[in-house]
Order: sequence, then structure tokens, then C-alpha cells
Amino acid sequence: MSTHRYAFLEEFCSKNPDFDSEALIDCFDIHRMERMILGLVERYLSRWRVTASTLWVLINLLSKEDNAMSPSQLALATGLSPASMTAALDALEKKGYVQRGSHPTDRRMVSVHVTAEGRSFMDESFHQHGRGGVRMLKHLSQEERKTFLRLYEKVLIGAQELLEEPT
Repeated sequence: MSTHRYAFLEEFCSKNPDFDSEALIDCFDIHRMERMILGLVERYLSRWRVTASTLWVLINLLSKEDNAMSPSQLALATGLSPASMTAALDALEKKGYVQRGSHPTDRRMVSVHVTAEGRSFMDESFHQHGRGGVRMLKHLSQEERKTFLRLYEKVLIGAQELLEEPT
């Protein structure tokens, strides 16, 4: 237990014995590590003037046969909020990596597709991005990575259930 780092949580749990203090501290540790990892990844990706969000948008678009998706499909696929998706698309469009246009079958919808410049960027730089991802996980065996992902999916389910609880 990390009492020196989370003295407030320890004090809170001592006054509220119905709380599982270890689980609460673990939750904060997971969140802290998540933020630290994302910060380091963002610093690493800044070498190519992209963010984790914009890179993830490009990966999702390039994974589609026609390299196109609606902003709402992209938001769902990446886990970004609509506002964050708009910001990511604005940044990618400014770089010339994506273009927004009319949906081919529904004029009310917007379709986002990767431009030739965006494809070229990914073709030229993704081997370095991908290598960084592999290096980041080098301390875990394949079995440990699978276990980590299974456990993290359970945490995700718990986080999703929070939204279903009444306030």
C-alpha cells in the first residue's frame, strides 16, 4: 500500500469502512500509470507531429477497405468524445492527411477519408511508431500481454458500468 502517496485516500477509507481501501488505491494507481504512459507516448509521437488520437484515427481509416468512415464511427472506434474527434480531424485536415466530404449515399452525413498525403505519411513513418509500441511492451511476455489485455478489458467493463449507475 502506498500510504505516503495517498494519505487522503487512507484517511477517507478509515472514516468510511464500507470502502475497499486497497481497491480504491489500486484504482488511483492504474489511473496514474495510464496518464504517465499516455504522456510518454504523446512525447514520443510528437517527433512526427502527431498525437495518439490522430494516429489512431489514421489507423482506423486505413483499416477500412475504402479508407473512409463517418466522424461518429471514428469516435466509436477510437473511444474519443465527439469534441475530441472534431479536434483530431481538424488537426489531421490541417496537415492534409484527411479530408471531410459528403457521404456517398447519404448527403446528410459527413465522410472522412485518408488523403494520398496521409497514406504517404503512414507508409513512411509507421514502422517507427510501431517499433516504439513493440519496445514499450518488451518487458512483457506474450502470455503477460494477453493476461494484461484480459484484465484491462474487465476494468473497462467496470468503467462502462459506472455510466449506468444512478447519481
